[in-house]
Amino acid sequence: MQDQSKPICELIEELEALRAKNSALEKADADRRRAENALQLQQELMIALGRTSNLQECLELCLSAALQASAMDCGGLYLADERTGGFRLVWHEGLSDAFVAISKTIGPHTPHVRLIQAGRSVYIRHSDLTANGQKLHEGLRALAVVPIVHQGIALACLNLASHTLDETPREIRPLIESMAASIGGFLARAIMAEALRESEGKYRGIFENAVEGFFQSTPEGRFISVNPAFAHIFGYASPEELIADISDIAEQYYVDPEDRRRYMEFLAEKGSVEHFEFRARRKDGMRIWVSNSTRAFFDSNGGVIRYEGIVEDITDRKEAEEKLRESEDRYN
Repeated sequence: MQDQSKPICELIEELEALRAKNSALEKADADRRRAENALQLQQELMIALGRTSNLQECLELCLSAALQASAMDCGGLYLADERTGGFRLVWHEGLSDAFVAISKTIGPHTPHVRLIQAGRSVYIRHSDLTANGQKLHEGLRALAVVPIVHQGIALACLNLASHTLDETPREIRPLIESMAASIGGFLARAIMAEALRESEGKYRGIFENAVEGFFQSTPEGRFISVNPAFAHIFGYASPEELIADISDIAEQYYVDPEDRRRYMEFLAEKGSVEHFEFRARRKDGMRIWVSNSTRAFFDSNGGVIRYEGIVEDITDRKEAEEKLRESEDRYN
């Protein structure tokens, strides 16, 4: 009986070994397919990000791709907040409104923030979440916080979470980190584009509503843009009408060519001029006094690319000064 049972034991051991080997092969195959899928998602994400500079679209693309590449089922994307030194939630998927309401910011003194700012990922297991009532209430069991870094600065962090896994699978972590590392430059570009649009919007509001006349002009003597106040000072119904009508600033704008010569000379020497007073010509031919403050803008080779300035109508002041002088002359 002993001789007959020995081969059976060996067969059982071989069968178990085959099962273990098969399981390992299946896992390796699953890991390979997951990595291939993540690489494809990353490539598709790079293409999509390369086609947009819209920050909101960029955020949505990044979080969606990260969730698809990982085994996580919900998450949020936080941008660095320069004012507080922490991070603020700007986009999320799969989280309840109640949870989002209490998770809008990550304070600068929150645990792990220094690690994130240093470019290090943080993985929190279910056992480590038990002390955080907010996350337990949401039903989260695992959390991955992966920084998005550009030129050594943590611009944002991907917070990916799961309602079913007790921890972020270790084979998933390099995939998430690789994706986060590849999007830093795109996110930086989108953030800068958004900031530029905001600043342009603020500048445009000031430009359009100011009582002073704002202008941009070329070195050749044409106006690039003017605001409504500038057009009004010179008797035009709109900025567009003035720009279309004045094709030679030196000839049509200045009453005295010598004023234009001195003005350009100051700009050439100093790059700017403050409160330069001269007589200018309105659309109807009427002559007015104006005060002009201008700054020159240069290209990388030192050539002037445009002038920007502010003009005020000082005719009333000049006429009052003239009357005062005449009055003084009569009594002296």
